[in-house]
Amino acid sequence: MSATSPEILEQAITLRPVSSDPLLSLQPRVFNVAPFCDLDDHHFEMRFFEDVIAKDPCCEAALLQLGEMYTRRGDFRKGLAVDRRLVRLRPCDALAHYNLACSHSLLDQLDEALQAIEHAVNLGYRDMAHLLKDPDLSNLRKDTRFRKLMGRIVEGAIRKS
Repeated sequence: MSATSPEILEQAITLRPVSSDPLLSLQPRVFNVAPFCDLDDHHFEMRFFEDVIAKDPCCEAALLQLGEMYTRRGDFRKGLAVDRRLVRLRPCDALAHYNLACSHSLLDQLDEALQAIEHAVNLGYRDMAHLLKDPDLSNLRKDTRFRKLMGRIVEGAIRKS
C-alpha cells in the first residue's frame, strides 16, 4: 500500500476529538449566526458586547464600549446603569466618575451629576476645557452649583501654583 492511498488521506483529514472537553475538540462547530444577519454594524457590535457582559459582568473593556454605545444612541438609562457598574468596578477612576456625571446630566439628575463630577475632580480629573464644552454636561453647566464648583477648582489650582 502506498503512502498516498485514499484511506490514509481520509484518516489524516478526518477530525477526531483529542479530548472529551468540547473546547479542546477538533470537531467542527456549527454556529447560529441567524440572529445577527439583519443587524447593521452598530447593532451587531452592541449585541456582541451585551453577550460578552452576559457571560462576564465585570468585563471592563466591554462595559466601556457598551456604555458609550448606549449614550451615542440616546439610551441614557442603560448608559447610566453601565456607568454605575463601572464606578463600582473602578471606584478610584476619575474618568469613570466623569462618565457617571455625564449620564446623570443627560437624564437631568443634577444632584447626582454634581456629586459625581466633584468626585471625579477630587480623584484627579483635570481636563477642564473638555468639562466646560462637553455637550453631555450642558444641563449641569446651567446649574449655579456647577459654577461654584468650577470657581473652587480654579481657586485651588491658583493656590497650588
